[in-house]
Amino acid sequence: MMKKQVKLGFLVLLLLTLVFVVGCSEREQVMVPPRADLQGAQRLAVVSFDNYTVDPGLSLEVETRLIESLQGYYHVVDRHTVQSALSHLGVRRGSTITNDIIYDLGNILRVDAIITGEIDTYFEDVSLLTPRRTSTYTHGSETRARWSSGQNTSVLVRMSVRVIGVDTGWVLYTKRVSGAYDSSSYETLSWSSLDPPPKSIVPETNRREIPNARLRAVRDAVSSFTVDLLPTYVWRRVQ
Repeated sequence: MMKKQVKLGFLVLLLLTLVFVVGCSEREQVMVPPRADLQGAQRLAVVSFDNYTVDPGLSLEVETRLIESLQGYYHVVDRHTVQSALSHLGVRRGSTITNDIIYDLGNILRVDAIITGEIDTYFEDVSLLTPRRTSTYTHGSETRARWSSGQNTSVLVRMSVRVIGVDTGWVLYTKRVSGAYDSSSYETLSWSSLDPPPKSIVPETNRREIPNARLRAVRDAVSSFTVDLLPTYVWRRVQ
């Protein structure tokens, strides 16, 4: 009787395995082209963004992340080559990128389109969170508490980005995007009373999380722009 049950269980498992394999074999992963129509542009260059914020390094960060995001699907000219071409044309960072400059850049860099834009908003904030009692414990005949203090770090970036064809000067794709990141961090306080701790032992805010929050916000904004420029992959049933 036991042998028959084992054999039956084995047959059921084998049948389920075959069903799974057959089901998987009827589906394949296919690439869906980007939703944005760049009219065949495959060679791109990211040109210096206008930066109207208080963070002078923000444009460089945005340009770097755009190149990283797009270079897996497009041929994107590296930043140093672009800067060399701009210097050759006598164009300084922050100068207005005219259609003539775009056309000349296209010839020098041999690209189909350039990506440029404006960063108009950068906001960062660090605020204290109300100390919280995380647990209680018994010490002798006393009930004591463990407390922690925290802070919230927020960064917001907003920008407008355009893809411009070098031959016509026409805008092939444009989008206004924003990116944000919030994080909270806590540390244990040297306070064991059941009453809330006094302000004198609560640490002041610090900017330790700002660099990471800034990077995450920029990546979020860049991703919001490139999502329509990159292909997606879906599973489809094989006919």
